[in-house]
Amino acid sequence: MTRVLIAAGASGGHVYPALATAEVLRARGHDVSFVGGDRLEATVVPEAGFPFHALPIRRPPSVRIELLTPHGIAAVTSIVHATFLAGRLIRELRPDVVLGMGGFAALPVTIAAARKRKKLVLHEQNAHLSLAQRIPLRWADVLALGLPVEEQLPRVKVEVVGEPVRHSITALASMTGDERIAFRRSARSQLGLDADASTLFVFGGSLGSGPLNESVPRAQLPDDVQILHLAGTGRDEAVRDAWRSRGRRAVVFPYLDAIENAYAAADVVVARSGASSVAEFAIAGLPSILVPLPTLRRGDQEANARFFERAGAAVIVPQSDPSFVARIGQEATRVLTDGGARKVMSDAARSVARPDAADRLADVIEAV
Repeated sequence: MTRVLIAAGASGGHVYPALATAEVLRARGHDVSFVGGDRLEATVVPEAGFPFHALPIRRPPSVRIELLTPHGIAAVTSIVHATFLAGRLIRELRPDVVLGMGGFAALPVTIAAARKRKKLVLHEQNAHLSLAQRIPLRWADVLALGLPVEEQLPRVKVEVVGEPVRHSITALASMTGDERIAFRRSARSQLGLDADASTLFVFGGSLGSGPLNESVPRAQLPDDVQILHLAGTGRDEAVRDAWRSRGRRAVVFPYLDAIENAYAAADVVVARSGASSVAEFAIAGLPSILVPLPTLRRGDQEANARFFERAGAAVIVPQSDPSFVARIGQEATRVLTDGGARKVMSDAARSVARPDAADRLADVIEAV
């Protein structure tokens, strides 16, 4: 039995892949515990039955010059203090391996693990290496990647394992053609959709996307297409009204726990290109029109989208495009009305999917 301490926090993009990996490790008989901040991880990790240790840490500014502001100074001070506390926690728990899943809440733990000379595995979800992973990289035993990264890496052992996702989604990869058809009809029925109509899924991530919520209902789409739209908590009524004003048949939810039903029900998705989202689209074989989040200075989502575009699984429509709404309508219409194009994109998506990512990352941890 190996004692594994997983550092993850700040957002679902870090926490849920960590939980998927932890479930595999626990099933293999390993002792797994978590450390993070006071955000999402403080709720969902204990709910999943894993010991959780919270560190007092503030989110640092995303712009370097803001590090000199009172907020920036307080955040850096909290990271230094959290690193000291993480060292004390590592001394108490005595993990054999520390897994850093990224996010500012993981940084103090990975630095402390390096100082304590613990085996250190880092997992980067995006096609760009984040600062939270770049800082401790020199001490890492292995860098595990969700996607091949675009930049040059220092001399470190690299394993491309994929993005760990929950079992209910990986199950989509093993379905036969007949099983997919049956599951699609069932999913559409459960979601209140017509079982036979072409379906466009609009998805801005777990929190929704204001620009997608506002823009996609204005796009010109075929009359016979129905819409499934996840708008984000507190945003669904306005989005429902927007689709209604266009005379469209749209089923709008703030959020779905069983997101696999949405993937199965859809023919095409218009979405942001977060690492977990694009990994799940690939497993589901779902053709995608990707709108990378433009506010990430490193271009993480743009790099993710480029990977899937090069594979033939996606089309990129930049939010900055002056004809953004028209382009969304054109691309969605083209793919929705061309069964051959959808088949090519779906097959391309499945060709780069890694439904065994959680197992592969667990293998890396066991071998380190």
